[in-house]
Order: sequence, then structure tokens, then C-alpha cells
Amino acid sequence: MKYFFIIFFSIGLSKLSLAQEGTLQKFDQKITYELSYLGDSTDLNTKRSESTLLFIQGDNSLFETANSHLRDSLDFISVTEGERKYSYFNYKIVREGDKLITYDNILPNRYESGSEGYSYLEEVSDLDWKLSEDTLSINGAVCQKATVTYGNRQWIAYFDPSIPIFEGPYKFKGLPGLIIQVSDSQDHWSFSLTNIEEGDQQFFATIEPVVNFPLIEKKAFFKNKRSAENNFVEIQEAKHGRNPDPIKRERINKSFRKALQVRSNWIELY
Repeated sequence: MKYFFIIFFSIGLSKLSLAQEGTLQKFDQKITYELSYLGDSTDLNTKRSESTLLFIQGDNSLFETANSHLRDSLDFISVTEGERKYSYFNYKIVREGDKLITYDNILPNRYESGSEGYSYLEEVSDLDWKLSEDTLSINGAVCQKATVTYGNRQWIAYFDPSIPIFEGPYKFKGLPGLIIQVSDSQDHWSFSLTNIEEGDQQFFATIEPVVNFPLIEKKAFFKNKRSAENNFVEIQEAKHGRNPDPIKRERINKSFRKALQVRSNWIELY
């Protein structure tokens, strides 16, 4: 695993407010993490990987997958060129100081019928990190170990205390240095830093597709998410007024259950 620095100096020391023009946001830094995950905890053949992006401006940040970012850039920013690619993860995780707000849909595809979107709040302090004296050399950097219980998983992180950025991938924030890698104890989910970009250029992202998502409690969100997946066919029938015969319904149910199993191993277990 390697990570590369592009014009990296004196960062994370000044507190800058997030510059916004509507839902267009400007950031001074972009950090790329490679996400590796096991979609079905019982099937090693469901191992997948995807690039994710962490945008930072002072005490504020935005985390999303690269594919989701590309699609939204093409639709709402028109500053990024590239092929539209599908991502199971269309969430946007915004940090504003000590607050974390997650924008997400109850089905993996934001544009799928019946995939209502919601937002919920958390605190950076919800992550009760335990620092360790153990270290690990990652690409020549001496990184310190920290552990935390979050989303009903045990997580192990390695951060670089020489990089004064108190950020990391997904919702992993608040360590005294940039998180270089973090994985759960079963190694079903892991993030590894691959690139840091910053300097004279600015990076653009948008929360346009999710900005109006209603705010609910986190537990209610995951309850809705579980219900939507367990009752997907019935919800679609009611929404579209369709009532297939029992044989066809069972065939549809079987097909959906198979597709659902491939993404059943959620990063947060609720």
C-alpha cells in the first residue's frame, strides 16, 4: 500500500469556513482512499473494491465514493469528465466542526423507485477512540494504532501523527493525525489511503441531490432501510399498482433476495 503527497504543507492548522455557492462546495484538499469490502460475509467471492474521496476545507469535510461524486459532478457541476459508473454507496457524509450529518437512501441505488432519502446527525465525539502505543510502518511513515467500537463492529485504525489533519474515511474522525488505514476486526471492510492532493487548485463537490433529505433519528433510518429491503417487492407492487401472479412474484422475490445477499454485509450492523 502506498500513499502519495502532492504539494503538502502547513495543512490543518488554520480553521477556514467552507466556501459555498448554493450547494456547490469548494475544498482545498482531496484525499483518496481505496475501499475494500466483503458484500456477503459468507461468500469470499463477493469481495469488491471502490475508490472513495475525502474533501477537506478547514474543520469541514465531505466523504463520498468516487463513482457517486463523478455522477453528481456530471449532473450538477459540469467540471468533471468521465464515464458514469454505478456505486452501491450513494451516501454523502458531511462534517461541520464536531457535527456529522449523513445523507443516505434506504436502497443502495439513489435513483431506484422507492429509495427514499434521509439524513441523520451524529457527533465526532461518538467515536470513543482508544489510543495504543503500537505502531506500524506504512510506506515509510510511522503510524500509531487506535481502536474503536462503532456500528456494532470493532475497528482498528492507523494514523500518522505527523500529519495534522484530524480526518479519515467514512465517519472515522477525531484522531490526532490523518488516518492512513482503518479496517474492522474481521477485515470485511477496510479503507487505505492512496493519494493526497492539495495546493493552489481547488476541488469542487456538491450536495445538490441530497440537500433536502428530511432529518430523522439514526435508528429510524436503519429500521426503514431494513424494512425497505425485506419488503422490496411488496413496496414496488403497491407503488406501481402491479399484482403479478404468485409464480411470477416468487420468481421476482427469489431474484431480489439473491441480489440482496450480495450486499447484506453492511458496514454498520443494524
